Amino acid sequence: MGCPVFNPFDPGYLADPYPLFAQLRDEAPVRYEPDLDHWVVSRYEEVRAVLADPATYSARNAVSPVVRFTEEQVKALRESGFARHILVNLDPPEHARARRVTGRAFIPRRMTALGPVIRNLAERHVDRFPPGGPADVISGLAYELPAEVLFVLLGIPEGDVPRVKAWGEDRMKLIWGRPAPEEQGRLVGATIEFWRYCQDLVEDRQAEPGDDLPSELLADSQGAEPLSPFEVATVIFGLLFAGHETTTNLLGNAVHRLLGSPGLWEQLVADPGLMAAAVEEVLRLDTSVPVWRRVTTRPVELGGESLPAGARLLIALGSANRDGDVFERPDEVDLHRVNAREHLSFGFGIHFCLGATLARMEVRTALEVLADRLPGLRLSEGQELDFRPNLSFRGPTSLLVEWDAARATQPVCAS
Repeated sequence: MGCPVFNPFDPGYLADPYPLFAQLRDEAPVRYEPDLDHWVVSRYEEVRAVLADPATYSARNAVSPVVRFTEEQVKALRESGFARHILVNLDPPEHARARRVTGRAFIPRRMTALGPVIRNLAERHVDRFPPGGPADVISGLAYELPAEVLFVLLGIPEGDVPRVKAWGEDRMKLIWGRPAPEEQGRLVGATIEFWRYCQDLVEDRQAEPGDDLPSELLADSQGAEPLSPFEVATVIFGLLFAGHETTTNLLGNAVHRLLGSPGLWEQLVADPGLMAAAVEEVLRLDTSVPVWRRVTTRPVELGGESLPAGARLLIALGSANRDGDVFERPDEVDLHRVNAREHLSFGFGIHFCLGATLARMEVRTALEVLADRLPGLRLSEGQELDFRPNLSFRGPTSLLVEWDAARATQPVCAS
């Protein structure tokens, strides 16, 4: 029997995409899906080759909508001045300049300064869990924490987290989901609001600079790479989506994976020094971005298949990360895996994720706080996880945990 149809919106795939990924790697590592009009690339060798060759495999479709917008919504986006080109869908040479600019958000000095902030925020959230649980790790910790950290970096009031998170979810549905025509209007309207929020933030910093990234980018407008206010707003817009949604999902995946593997949480509680290795294994096993996109710029041979120019690709990062030709016992957690960091969850080549260091630090710190405060943490029984139907992002919408309240440690100070 042939490999089943690749349908990224199928409930079975959303619940567990990895059996299908394994079948694709074995039977059809580069396969055309007519219903999607995309080639699915599932083996590590080919996925890495695509990411390493931006001249042949363009990123210009990375944030293109999965479904065609109505003419009315296309017009609304165009008239809003919406930023269609952000870092993830730029090709050279424009990409290099945009990356240098955006990279200013993640310089070592900033990351070091954020370390204590992340820990304090994580402790504050965990210390609010009800004694013994159940507590929802997503709504109680993972949902807000990455956005709060990003807001410190950008100088945004913490009270804006609900709005920005809601806009992020709407943008995910609009670009990577399958919204019906009647829903597109609301989602487009929300995305335009999101864009204008970023523009307003830049205007505010032009009038009253602060100690934050937008102000720094604007102040450097006379430097070697001067930025217009529009370009600064574009940087902020990109960060305010990619900078927290993926980390929210990754933290949820991490808690689910580490608590669901017998004896693993107890091992991490006993030896917190293994937490960084645990994060790498979660990135490999349960990436928050299992599928990304590219498009060919010329005819090319890939995995034994002839692809024409303009062929649209779904590159299955989540599948490549479990390729047995690269990783021994690929479906198991191995805290001592020597090549764990060869996973492709942060991409590869010129588009390697700028926020990788921050994401790793946020997830590791949150897990360390959970291990310290709640050493007896366990998954609540009987729950069925739900995942939002979209092409590229994966993480549970809710994850209930419990623990023995008698084993929980007390916070250092009340928050």
